[in-house]
Amino acid sequence: MKRIPRSGEAVAAVPPVSSSEANVSCTNRELATLLTGWAHPILSAAQAAEFERRLFAGDKKCEWAAMQAAGRAVAQAVWRDLTGLGPQVRQKPRLLVLAGKGHNGGDALIAAEAILAEQPTAHAEVFLVHGLRALRPLAWRAWATLQSRFPDRVRPISARDLSTRVNAQVRYTLCLDGVFGFRFRPPMDARAVAAVAAVNALPIDLRAAVDLPSGLRASATEGSRQSPPVDAAPHTDLPAAQVAGGDVAGPVFRADFTYATGSVKREVLGRREAGRLRYLDLGFFKRESFPPLPSGASLAGDCVLTEAVLAPLRAWRDPQTHKGREGHVFVLAGSREYPGAALMCVLAALRSGAGLVTGFVPESLVPSFAAQVPEAIWVGWPETERGGLALEGQYLLRERIERAVGSRSAGGASLVIGPGIGRERETQTLVTELVKAYGPVLPLLLDADALQSELIKNAKSPLILTPHAGEFRRIAGTEPTDAHLREFASRAGAIVVLKGPVTRICDGSAVGAAAEHCPSERHLSSFNQSLYSASMPVESGRPRSSRESPGSETVPVAGEVSALRGFTPPSDRTDFAHGEPVIIYSLFGDPVLARGGSGDLLAGMIGTQLAKRPEENCLQATCRALAWHGLTAETLSFSQNPETTHTVQLLNHLGDALRQNKTFFS
Repeated sequence: MKRIPRSGEAVAAVPPVSSSEANVSCTNRELATLLTGWAHPILSAAQAAEFERRLFAGDKKCEWAAMQAAGRAVAQAVWRDLTGLGPQVRQKPRLLVLAGKGHNGGDALIAAEAILAEQPTAHAEVFLVHGLRALRPLAWRAWATLQSRFPDRVRPISARDLSTRVNAQVRYTLCLDGVFGFRFRPPMDARAVAAVAAVNALPIDLRAAVDLPSGLRASATEGSRQSPPVDAAPHTDLPAAQVAGGDVAGPVFRADFTYATGSVKREVLGRREAGRLRYLDLGFFKRESFPPLPSGASLAGDCVLTEAVLAPLRAWRDPQTHKGREGHVFVLAGSREYPGAALMCVLAALRSGAGLVTGFVPESLVPSFAAQVPEAIWVGWPETERGGLALEGQYLLRERIERAVGSRSAGGASLVIGPGIGRERETQTLVTELVKAYGPVLPLLLDADALQSELIKNAKSPLILTPHAGEFRRIAGTEPTDAHLREFASRAGAIVVLKGPVTRICDGSAVGAAAEHCPSERHLSSFNQSLYSASMPVESGRPRSSRESPGSETVPVAGEVSALRGFTPPSDRTDFAHGEPVIIYSLFGDPVLARGGSGDLLAGMIGTQLAKRPEENCLQATCRALAWHGLTAETLSFSQNPETTHTVQLLNHLGDALRQNKTFFS
């Protein structure tokens, strides 16, 4: 049995591009090194086509190796996602493959071959949309290989056959859409229009598009950094009478999942027709040398988060560590009206690896919480008449933060404020005072009811905000578009985690005037120094342990509390390398998160990552927690029906997500 490469594994058969071919300058060699990191550039369809043209330099052997890797990666990912529907859909699976004449069709055919090789009861019907003679050499090779390997289990069908199946409403387990890829330019020809419209009318358990759903048109902003809005209206299928002949505007394949192979294309972001987007890393950005990115593409541009950000969580813990060095998370949360949010946030911080977690909650909640979660340090906070957090309790937080950040034996610390605190005026005043006092001292995360526009204006970096779309409208006063996200993050001088089906992270902490408040250890002084930095920093010619901070002395700052050890307070302004902040897209996640409390869990997990590695920039720590949270949601969804779960069950799968086996064929 052939081993199918894991996502992120380089295509071994693709040799490095020579210096003459790639025109590799010193700058490009530096970029090649940087691209071994945890996020990859997002390209427009035109940029992706040019990038691959330079990457393969016309070498058909390289192109064939990449096509095989793409097809097998699609097969693995599709079969993994099918597990979310239960085992019954995989019994005697029936596949329908729509294959175009180019590389996209070849990818789909190879994916079908890989599935049939692993599933002896599977059968496939293949519709070559433009006919056998139209197939380009590599697509023809993929088709010939599929037919020769499984002559009794692969059946070519015609347009008439497809129409008959629509009329009979024949059910398929899986449909692989490989008609058009990212090189598609409208209009669609009549055969493709009819094929896509027909398939959209069939009952299919999982509809999978390779790279982009066939018929998806590039937005009017192609080549820009603005993605279509997430609520863009889907295209409408045309009736058969409108596709009688000629090239016409047509329907779009309605995908449940779209599998972006090699790179994520900007046109697919935020499009409902694409369904859920998966990035299949083929190793294009992990080579020793590679061609320069096409015009308009930049390593300091928008990018997609990869599993590489989780590497520190999958490594051995330092055998000399202790609870004080594994981070101390302070959580100010809860009220009599919303007690559960505080409990979930503290639980998530504990279950995601924090050495110490202190929960400041209304004093009436402490006995119950301490009985349920004895590992946490529970501190009863004076209450308002309505059961919120009262102003008079500030000294409780001050004493403990002074003790934590002043200890030379301690690791990092972070402060999470907001889950379940409510909007009572006295509590909001309390939070405003705390944000002013502790923002310059340690990483501060604001969530839920702590997300108020007036409060954020008084905050200082390092500040992390975690709004969903509704909360973003409240604090930014605008719709949650890419442009508005960049503008607000810059204005707030904060890392903004805009939660949604595709979560977007934007670091505005070092852009514009907000950079004056940004600690040099905790922001992107340049994109190249942080986003693509190695997981283990190098000092004096050797790797530095993740527990060794770049500085060891306590740094005094103005105010009542000393700064965290190894943490540089706000000082000199460091300009961002580019004029506006980038957006990092996280494709990890699952609709199982669409329930109350999932954001409280995320806040606790981010708090832990901020506290565990004080030498690391806040952006990377935040992205790590976000990827872990999303990947765990996927793992939970695979293990049981998403309709029957409750939120805290997510925590039971944190370890499984890190140990996840990429091979899902069984």
